Amino acid sequence: MIFRICETPRILETIDALCLAINEFNGGIVVVTHDQRLIEECNCDLWVVEKRGVTKWTAGFDDYKETLLREMEEEVEREAASRRHKLAANASAKAEKLARIASKIKK
Repeated sequence: MIFRICETPRILETIDALCLAINEFNGGIVVVTHDQRLIEECNCDLWVVEKRGVTKWTAGFDDYKETLLREMEEEVEREAASRRHKLAANASAKAEKLARIASKIKK
């Protein structure tokens, strides 16, 4: 069976029933969802689809969330460092330009 779960406010009861059915079902099921509750309440394996690949995440959903958060924090820090570097380079270039203008004015 293949299910695609759309997230709407009215689906909460449906998710509860679906989790119960999935946990009691003896066959294979593929669920594509971003719904944290559905992922956490189903007794299933977590497979991550990203970067043109599929990876079984064996460390659990909490570890997956922590990994995503850490990766996002690292990306934010890289972007901030890049912005700081560009700002410092621009400030240095402006200071040099002002120094050249000031030296011309003094002559």
